[in-house]
Amino acid sequence: MSSLSRSRKLVNSNLKKGLIITGIVTLILDLALVLLNLYFDNFSLGLVTGSGKNQLLSIFALNILPFTIYFLTNSMIMISENLYIAINYSLTRKNFYKSMIINSIIISLIFSIVQGMLFKAEPLILSVFEKNSRDNFILFNSWTDNLIVIIGILFVMIFTFISLLNLIVSLNNKFGFKIWLIFVGIILILILVNKGLNISFSPIMKSIESMMNISNRGYNLIAMGVVILISNLINYFTINSIKLEYDNRI
Repeated sequence: MSSLSRSRKLVNSNLKKGLIITGIVTLILDLALVLLNLYFDNFSLGLVTGSGKNQLLSIFALNILPFTIYFLTNSMIMISENLYIAINYSLTRKNFYKSMIINSIIISLIFSIVQGMLFKAEPLILSVFEKNSRDNFILFNSWTDNLIVIIGILFVMIFTFISLLNLIVSLNNKFGFKIWLIFVGIILILILVNKGLNISFSPIMKSIESMMNISNRGYNLIAMGVVILISNLINYFTINSIKLEYDNRI
C-alpha cells in the first residue's frame, strides 16, 4: 500500500462513524421540527423571517448546527490526532495534507447532496402545514433553481467553510492561545482606529451586501474559490511547520 493510500486510510478512519452519528442527530432534529410544526399552528420552529402572513420558514436550514459540530470535530481529529499518528508511522506531511483535502471534498460533496435534496423538498413539505417556505438563501433559490445548481453552490459553500475550519485548527495547533490573542488584537485595533480616526466601514459593508445578492452569485462563488485556495495554501505551510512532541504512545 502506498504512502498516500495509508494516509487516506488514516484520515478517513473515522469518516463512516462520524457521518452515521451526524446523520442520526440530523434526522432526529428534522423529524422533531417537522412534527412540532405540524401539531403547533400558532408558532413556527426553524429559521423564521418576517411575521404574520409574510412569515417565511425553513426547517432544514437548522441542519447547519449539527453539520458545524461535525465539521469542527472532524478537523480537530484530523489535525490534532491523526497528524501525530501519521508522522509516527513515517507518513509524509505532504501525503497527509493531500488526504485531508480529499477528505474535505468527500464530506463537502456528501453534505451538499443531502442538504440540497432537503432544501428542494422543503417547499412541498411545508405546504402540507400551510406555511410559507423560505426559498431565497442568498446564493440560490430552492424553488426556482434546479437541484444540480443548488448542490453545486452548497458544495462550494461547505468546502469554503471546512477549509477555513481546517486552517483555524492548524493555526491553533501551531501557535496555541497566541493565535487567538492576535485575532483579538486585530479586532481591537480596528475598533480603536474606527473610533479614533472616525473611519467608517459602512462603504465596505455596503459593497459586501451588494455582492451577497442572488444576481451576483458568480462573484460570490469566485470569492469563495479564492478563499478556498488561499486558506488551503496557508494550511499547507502551517501543517508542514507544526512541531510535534514524540513519545512512546504508539
